[in-house]
Amino acid sequence: MNLKNKFSTYKTDELVEIAELHSDYTIEAKKIAIQILEEKKIEDLSENVEKYWMNYLKENIKSILINKEIPKSQFLNKEEVKTLIKESFLKWKEDQELYEIDTTKYWAVF
Repeated sequence: MNLKNKFSTYKTDELVEIAELHSDYTIEAKKIAIQILEEKKIEDLSENVEKYWMNYLKENIKSILINKEIPKSQFLNKEEVKTLIKESFLKWKEDQELYEIDTTKYWAVF
């Protein structure tokens, strides 16, 4: 079974994951995934790409911020990726605030 036949059975979100530049798939696999996505002319492709990126950024936002390097996308331009990074950062920051200790509830007696 060749890659094209195998990937033809995959869902759109799986093909997007394969095609993205930072995935661990070979260049050949990425090209085939992109070709299949183009052939199918999928209507919800942008929705799947955004969902993939939100999950990717949720898992990797800290390392992206530390490296100060914007990841590249096969489907999104630099500005769209920046916007998603900003949204992910705000969500991450909000989540971090939930884990803070409320010091107003604790009193120390000396």
